[in-house]
Amino acid sequence: MDAHLQTFLVIMLAAGFMVLLILSIVVIFILIIILRRVMRITQRAEEASESLSSALRELAKKAAPIALPTLVGAVIRKLSKRRNRKVAEED
Repeated sequence: MDAHLQTFLVIMLAAGFMVLLILSIVVIFILIIILRRVMRITQRAEEASESLSSALRELAKKAAPIALPTLVGAVIRKLSKRRNRKVAEED
């Protein structure tokens, strides 16, 4: 009877190890799939940020000649308004 019990325990132990092995393989495959998806998402995010930055660079190149005179004009207008206020206050 003792030999039968030992055989049964060895079989149960082997079955338990087999289940753990199968579960670990499944978990490893799931982790690999998740990591691949994360890599794809990060690649797409990098591509989107690169395209956005290149679009902003192009916009800055085209808008710079227009923006500089506009900014200078706004500063001159503001300064002239201040000067007009000071002159009005002195009178």
